[in-house]
Amino acid sequence: MTVDNQTIIRWDNTPHFPEFETHPFHRHLGSDEAPEAFPAIAFADVLQFIMASIDASPQ
Repeated sequence: MTVDNQTIIRWDNTPHFPEFETHPFHRHLGSDEAPEAFPAIAFADVLQFIMASIDASPQ
Protein backbone atom coordinates (compact mmCIF):
# COMPACT_ATOMS: atom_id res chain seq x y z
CA MET A 1 0.00 0.00 0.00
CA THR A 2 1.06 3.56 -0.53
CA VAL A 3 1.53 6.08 2.28
CA ASP A 4 -1.97 7.41 1.53
CA ASN A 5 -3.51 3.92 1.96
CA GLN A 6 -3.93 3.06 -1.74
CA THR A 7 -3.36 -0.50 -2.91
CA ILE A 8 -0.31 -1.15 -5.06
CA ILE A 9 -0.74 -4.93 -5.21
CA ARG A 10 -2.54 -7.44 -3.03
CA TRP A 11 -2.41 -11.23 -3.34
CA ASP A 12 -5.62 -13.03 -2.39
CA ASN A 13 -7.05 -16.54 -2.14
CA THR A 14 -10.66 -15.72 -1.31
CA PRO A 15 -12.78 -17.82 -3.71
CA HIS A 16 -14.74 -14.96 -5.28
CA PHE A 17 -13.49 -15.20 -8.90
CA PRO A 18 -14.40 -18.75 -9.97
CA GLU A 19 -13.86 -17.82 -13.64
CA PHE A 20 -10.10 -17.39 -13.09
CA GLU A 21 -8.05 -20.40 -14.16
CA THR A 22 -5.98 -19.95 -10.98
CA HIS A 23 -9.09 -19.97 -8.74
CA PRO A 24 -9.11 -19.29 -5.87
CA PHE A 25 -5.72 -17.58 -6.22
CA HIS A 26 -5.54 -14.10 -7.74
CA ARG A 27 -4.21 -10.63 -7.05
CA HIS A 28 -5.57 -7.09 -7.00
CA LEU A 29 -3.70 -4.24 -8.68
CA GLY A 30 -3.76 -0.51 -8.21
CA SER A 31 -6.01 1.82 -6.28
CA ASP A 32 -9.10 0.39 -8.01
CA GLU A 33 -7.94 -3.11 -6.90
CA ALA A 34 -8.54 -4.59 -10.35
CA PRO A 35 -8.45 -8.39 -9.99
CA GLU A 36 -6.36 -10.64 -12.20
CA ALA A 37 -5.68 -14.36 -12.25
CA PHE A 38 -2.44 -15.21 -10.50
CA PRO A 39 -1.17 -18.56 -9.20
CA ALA A 40 -0.46 -19.29 -5.56
CA ILE A 41 2.66 -17.46 -4.44
CA ALA A 42 5.09 -18.24 -1.63
CA PHE A 43 5.60 -15.64 1.09
CA ALA A 44 9.31 -15.48 0.21
CA ASP A 45 8.35 -14.51 -3.36
CA VAL A 46 6.08 -11.74 -2.05
CA LEU A 47 8.95 -10.39 0.04
CA GLN A 48 11.27 -10.54 -2.96
CA PHE A 49 8.71 -8.57 -5.02
CA ILE A 50 8.45 -5.95 -2.26
CA MET A 51 12.22 -5.62 -1.96
CA ALA A 52 12.59 -5.22 -5.74
CA SER A 53 9.84 -2.56 -5.72
CA ILE A 54 11.59 -0.65 -2.95
CA ASP A 55 14.93 -0.83 -4.76
CA ALA A 56 13.30 0.42 -7.99
CA SER A 57 11.44 3.34 -6.40
CA PRO A 58 12.80 6.86 -6.83
CA GLN A 59 14.75 8.09 -3.81
